[in-house]
Amino acid sequence: MLFNTPEYFLFLLIVLVGYFLCPGKYKNAVLLLASYFFYLHLKWEFGILLLSTTLVNYFCGKKIGTVINSSKSTAKKWLIVAIVFSIGVLAYFKYTGFFIDSVTGFLSVFGIQAHVSTWKILLPVGISFYTFQSLSYTIDVYRGKQVVERDFIKYALFVSFFPTILSGPIERSTNMLKQFSKKKCFASEDLLEGGKMIIWGLFKKMVVADRLAEYVDWAYATSGSQSGSTLLLASIFYTFQIYCDFGGYTDIAIGSARMMGFRLMQNFNLPYFADSIKKFWKRWHISLTSWFTEYVYFSLGGNRVKKSRWIFNISAIFLLSGLWHGAAWSFIVWGALHASYYLVEYYINVGLKKGGLYEIFSNSRLVKWFRILLCFSLVNIAWIPFRVTDFGHASNIIGKIFTNLSGMPAVGGSSAATLLTLLMLVLFIIVEIFQYKGYASNYFSKSKIPVPFRYFFYASLVIFIALLGVTSSQFVYFQF
Repeated sequence: MLFNTPEYFLFLLIVLVGYFLCPGKYKNAVLLLASYFFYLHLKWEFGILLLSTTLVNYFCGKKIGTVINSSKSTAKKWLIVAIVFSIGVLAYFKYTGFFIDSVTGFLSVFGIQAHVSTWKILLPVGISFYTFQSLSYTIDVYRGKQVVERDFIKYALFVSFFPTILSGPIERSTNMLKQFSKKKCFASEDLLEGGKMIIWGLFKKMVVADRLAEYVDWAYATSGSQSGSTLLLASIFYTFQIYCDFGGYTDIAIGSARMMGFRLMQNFNLPYFADSIKKFWKRWHISLTSWFTEYVYFSLGGNRVKKSRWIFNISAIFLLSGLWHGAAWSFIVWGALHASYYLVEYYINVGLKKGGLYEIFSNSRLVKWFRILLCFSLVNIAWIPFRVTDFGHASNIIGKIFTNLSGMPAVGGSSAATLLTLLMLVLFIIVEIFQYKGYASNYFSKSKIPVPFRYFFYASLVIFIALLGVTSSQFVYFQF
């Protein structure tokens, strides 16, 4: 049941009606049943893993809450049980094949042919997201940031809430559990604001991302016969495709939750307007970045350690982020590239500060836009091995981009379709510029644009979705 299908919106309508009509004490139960129906609709076997992760973390959370004040060591043991079980299940389903292939490949370098028979392990959709979400509760209980939740229905709903379970945002219990405890009544403002967010998300996904995907798929599939300029355009298109695809999903998730009165955390904040890699990661996939920062980076000591250890901590976070995205060396390379960007940028800034030039480079508007373009370019290059997981293929594409930019990019399968795609992308970028300048709303912020123009804009988006929307079989981040 994908967010970009009529089936989902029929489901959402039924949930909304049932949620607001049922008595208050049953509202969470209704949402829990709806969430499990939504998830089991994909494949019922996945529900066993979801329920197992929920039960283990709920039980361990209760045990930690019982002994945390009397025996910190016992509480830590229960925390370890929750972490080992949750990460163990995730690692088995996501990384078993990758580990075996890596070991056999390493042995083959030394002439050792290891024939290991493996069975196809199906990756449960959303497991990376709900595993991290459930663990955040257990860790927060151990740290004293979250009181123990005795209501199993409420906790199970926090882990399985249907707008977030497949691809986030990775919520915190400190935000959601208290919202599930509050009485929710129908509010037309929530319905309207949530609806606007859903429309914007559908436009980003169906009219921008899925159209860009057609050109990207064509260009990368025929990269051997394409010029560097064509592949450069394809790489730029993919940079926006993955943003609009994942950002579109997030907008629909946030909008769906808002219709019921829930406020999910912002997951994207105009990331391609970041003028540094550090700022980019504060704007891109915010829920994942903040999760790694809060639960891994700080646990390693953060920046309160020796410089060599800090470099290790930063590198570890980015490599883990790459590995979280997928069981392939290309994702680790993607993480390593961003770690390198981050560290080089840090030491350049240190040098500028020592030379007294940092303020000049920070305050100059021209330099700022140059830095935005440079940051975008570096991120764009890193997306190539992320998208093309074969190293040889990715290297050929990058090599052509840097050595063969002569001529105009090819138009793809249809010049009219490519031109239309480009126009929709330009429209999206213009809206983002308005958001960046503070004229248009960004994540429910106030808009300076007159109300009639705003409604005309959303009406136009609905028309674009109906006439120009492309329905793909999945969202990009479902594979992670």
